[in-house]
Amino acid sequence: DYKKLDKKVKAIIYVKVNKASEKPVHGKTGIIEEQFIKHPLVVNVKRLMGHYDFMIEVVCKDIDELNQFLIEKVRSLDSIAETETIVVLNEWSK
Repeated sequence: DYKKLDKKVKAIIYVKVNKASEKPVHGKTGIIEEQFIKHPLVVNVKRLMGHYDFMIEVVCKDIDELNQFLIEKVRSLDSIAETETIVVLNEWSK
């Protein structure tokens, strides 16, 4: 439970890779996701089929920490063409 870890915000970030700017090592789809999974805020990363290439699920202490992650770690990459961030208000598990 992420709230027990003093993380109050859960978000899902949908990411589209700019395939025209994919570099041989740092920009390839697959390598980007592997880099994100190592970040302490990231819970999981999923490869997608559709408009977006992958999804990053993160837990943060607040909106400011989420915004900082988006600006510094996601949108700052040349290989990222587009993002859409969804904040989770509530969730249920089976």
